[in-house]
Amino acid sequence: MNRKITYILFVFILALLGVKQAQAQNCPRVLSIFADACSPTNEGYNELFTFQVGTTAINVNNIDIDWPANTFTSFIQNTATASKITTFNNAIIAANGCGRLLQPTGGVLPANAKVVVFTSQNVDPNFISFGALGEDMYVLFQNNTSTTSGYFANNGSSANRSLTLSVSSPSCSQTVTYNRANLAAADGAGITFSASGTPTYFSNGCVAPVNTTNVYASIAVANGSNSSAQVCLGTAITPIVFNIANATGAIASNLPNGVSGAYNSATNTFTLNGTPTATGVFNYKVKTTGGCGVDSIMGTLTVSASVDPTFTQVAAICSGATLAALPTTSINNVTGTWSPALNNTATTTYTFTPTAGQ
Repeated sequence: MNRKITYILFVFILALLGVKQAQAQNCPRVLSIFADACSPTNEGYNELFTFQVGTTAINVNNIDIDWPANTFTSFIQNTATASKITTFNNAIIAANGCGRLLQPTGGVLPANAKVVVFTSQNVDPNFISFGALGEDMYVLFQNNTSTTSGYFANNGSSANRSLTLSVSSPSCSQTVTYNRANLAAADGAGITFSASGTPTYFSNGCVAPVNTTNVYASIAVANGSNSSAQVCLGTAITPIVFNIANATGAIASNLPNGVSGAYNSATNTFTLNGTPTATGVFNYKVKTTGGCGVDSIMGTLTVSASVDPTFTQVAAICSGATLAALPTTSINNVTGTWSPALNNTATTTYTFTPTAGQ
């Protein structure tokens, strides 16, 4: 009997552990703290930390923060915070960054989004830079217009400080801890945290701890396709396929009437197809959209009017007499082949097939 009870308890404990691990996957995770802001006076306005949303979107009203110092108030989003976002983004654009800072729509942070939390809507963009931001990040501003003292701690005597980020739906929280004695004694000192919460200390000057690696969009002709083609008027072109990377689409210009392009987000491909309705040589261009940096590729579509090859009728021969080879170039200079094979013993109808591409 005792052995049976022990077995049942053991299974129950494992089940609980499984639930806890599943919840952890949905929780947001603290990525970094910018502890020593560059503001000469109002450090409580210019500090920040970053986190990543879990696999479930969260409403900002369900977030609570236990700062190492001071108390959490609430978040604010209005035209003034939008103006701050614009100022930051203009600097990112000037630095050739492809990422942008965004404010959440309807107070919802999407699943897996990366988020910047400022300690105040009065943050001064002159004292913090996002450099060439390499990815989109959402921004939350704590509603703080009076607390100018720091929310974290600069370099000092050995003492642990902790930040706790909690969410009520899904219900979970994470606490990260750092030792202020390990912080650099300089503006821009901060900490990054591993998935398990292990701290690593850094000093970036006045550049926020964000990803500044740009991934540029690219486009290439897919296997089996050629960017240039010849086609007769009124004949559908063989689809021309392009592989797209690190972009949200592509557009084509200078295509003949009747030919268009379509982007497939599931396969990250852009395909030209259709039937030309006008003759000419069209030097078209396909370029990526929505990526960091625009890549493009050139191609040529040559659309010709249909031409019927003409020949001089060969003279009749007697059965078994010598039959000369039929000409492989027409009077109007169309090349090709004849079928079936020549037969000098029976009256036969021969079909001329032009060489492709004429």
